[in-house]
Amino acid sequence: MIRKIDEEVIHFGHKRTSEDTFVLKDHATTITCISTKIPLYNEEGVIYGLCGISTDITERKKSEELIKELAYHDSLTHLPNRRMFHETFATMIAHAKRMQKHGALLVLDLDNFKPLNDTYGHNAGDLLLIEVGKRIRACVREVDLVARFGGDEFLVALRDLGEEESVAKAEALKVAGKIRLHVNAPYVLVLDVEEDLRVITHECSVSIGISLFSQHSSNKERVFSEADKAMYLAKQKGRNRIEFYEELE
Repeated sequence: MIRKIDEEVIHFGHKRTSEDTFVLKDHATTITCISTKIPLYNEEGVIYGLCGISTDITERKKSEELIKELAYHDSLTHLPNRRMFHETFATMIAHAKRMQKHGALLVLDLDNFKPLNDTYGHNAGDLLLIEVGKRIRACVREVDLVARFGGDEFLVALRDLGEEESVAKAEALKVAGKIRLHVNAPYVLVLDVEEDLRVITHECSVSIGISLFSQHSSNKERVFSEADKAMYLAKQKGRNRIEFYEELE
C-alpha cells in the first residue's frame, strides 16, 4: 500500500495523506501514524522524488476509541448502552421488515437487586450486574443484541426467529427460558472491603417481558413499550416469570 502511494505521488504528482499502522521491532508495540507525501520537483519541473512527513497519532487514536466506547457502551458491564441500543434496534427492525422475518425484544428486570445493595453496598451490586450481563450474553447468538438499559434492567433483541409468528414465539420463549435459568443460578461475589476479601453468595431471579416485531412493526418505541408492559405484568404476577405482550389483550 505504501509503495503504491509513493508511485502515485512520483508518477502523477499527487499529494497523498494516509493513516498507517506499524508494528515495531519488539512485535508487541503498535503505533498509528498519519503521513503526508508530496512530490519534489527539480528546476526543470520534473519530479525526482518525494517528501514524506509522518506524525504519531497513537495516543489520539486511543483517546478517540475510548470516547467512542464511553458513548456507546455501559462503563460497568461494557455492554451496549441505551444510545447504542436505540440505534442498533432500529436497524434490526428494518432488517425484519426487509427479510420478512420475526424478531423479539426482551425487557429484563432483576427481582431482588435492591436488598443486595442495601445489605452489602453498591460494590456488590456492581459485581452482580457485571456477572448478569455475562450470563445473558452467553445465552444468545452473535447477531443478537444485549444492552444494559440502566439500573438493573437489561434488553435483549433477537433477530431472524422465523417467518411464522408461532415459530418466532417458541424461539423467543426458548431463549428467555435459558436466560432465566442462567440468571437464577447462585452468584459467588468477592468483595474487597478495606483490603479484606469477603465472599458472599447471592441468588436473584428475573422478570422478562417479550414483544415480537416483524415486517408489520416499524415503530421501535411501540415495540419497547409493549415488552416493557409485559415485563411489569410478570412482576405483578409474582416475579420470576416470562410474559408475552399479546397475552395482555
